[in-house]
Amino acid sequence: MELTIPATPAHLAGLRQAARHALGEVPPQIAEELVLAVDEAATNAILHGSRGGDPVQVAVWVRDGWVEATVVDHGPAQPPPTDHRPAQQPRPAAVAA
Repeated sequence: MELTIPATPAHLAGLRQAARHALGEVPPQIAEELVLAVDEAATNAILHGSRGGDPVQVAVWVRDGWVEATVVDHGPAQPPPTDHRPAQQPRPAAVAA
């Protein structure tokens, strides 16, 4: 299954339905967990990745007992947050007499 959906949450229900259909040969409990994961990734792409309203591309494939799912948005890449805390200073070693 490959879909391109508008960057609005209103299209997530159709995405979940299409993903369930694509996962038809996967055991139901695993399929529902995968649908949830795809839905969460697509929601994040819509809310945070496609800020300009660019569509989101979603693919779900089942091949040879493996599931491959991708969610792609076209928003700007953001670097990981940096940790600005100062490095801890080593403590002096205790000396026993």
